[in-house]
Amino acid sequence: MLTAACGSEKPAEKPKQSSAAPVKADVKQPCSLLPDKEFSTVTKVKQVRAEALPEKTTPENHGVSRTCSYAEGSRKLGALAVTTYEGNQVTPKAMIDGLKAKKAGAEDIAGVADATYYVDKQNKSAVAAAAKVVNGTPVLIGFSGPETVKREELVELVKRASSKV
Repeated sequence: MLTAACGSEKPAEKPKQSSAAPVKADVKQPCSLLPDKEFSTVTKVKQVRAEALPEKTTPENHGVSRTCSYAEGSRKLGALAVTTYEGNQVTPKAMIDGLKAKKAGAEDIAGVADATYYVDKQNKSAVAAAAKVVNGTPVLIGFSGPETVKREELVELVKRASSKV
């Protein structure tokens, strides 16, 4: 929220927060960030089905992941995960640097701040990820697919989803 300070006006009061529940980052569900039709446009796969998966929590780093899986019939095409880190003050750069340090061959994505791409040979997957802060909360947006997925497609999927967070 933006407030303007104009001479004699009182500063805007901060909304009171309940101690029962912390303020959450306003992050949409991943399937709404990258609908199946938009996924099809990028990948040229015609009959894509998007499905929201159960939310996962990692107490150690305050991470809450929301995932959308994409498939064509029984063939899995990949998954978009949006992870929020409520109460964790990690910066987007630190999140991406952490991924790059753990994944051999990880490289920056040109034209996207705080983003990386890598192929994970052990898990036979390719990943593109971007990080940002939303309402004061660090958010990691990542798309993982088979290692055969084109780099350009993964990067475009993450760019599109990240632009809507």
